[in-house]
Amino acid sequence: MADICLADEVAAQRRRRLQERRDAVERLDRWLQQVETMLERDRHTVPEELLGEIGDFVGRIDPKLRNSLMRNGSGEPVAVLDVLFDAQEVVLPRACLGR
Repeated sequence: MADICLADEVAAQRRRRLQERRDAVERLDRWLQQVETMLERDRHTVPEELLGEIGDFVGRIDPKLRNSLMRNGSGEPVAVLDVLFDAQEVVLPRACLGR
C-alpha cells in the first residue's frame, strides 16, 4: 500500500512540474505577443508594471536575463523582445525534456 501512495505522490509531483513548465511557456508567449503588439501600434515603451513582471520571471530563470532587461532601463520593446526570446531559449528545452 505504501508503494502505491509513493507512486501516486511521485506522479502528482511530475504532473505539477510539467504544468509549471507549460505555464512558463504560455506566459512567455503571451508577453511576446503583447510586446509585438506594442511595436505594431508604434508604442515606444513597455509599461513599468509589465517590465517588472517580466523582470521577476526571467530573473528566476537566469539572473543574467533580468540584468540584461534592467540594463535597458528604458523599456524599449525591441530590447524587451530580445530578453523574452533569450528566456524562451532556456524555457522551451526544459519544457520538452519533461514530456
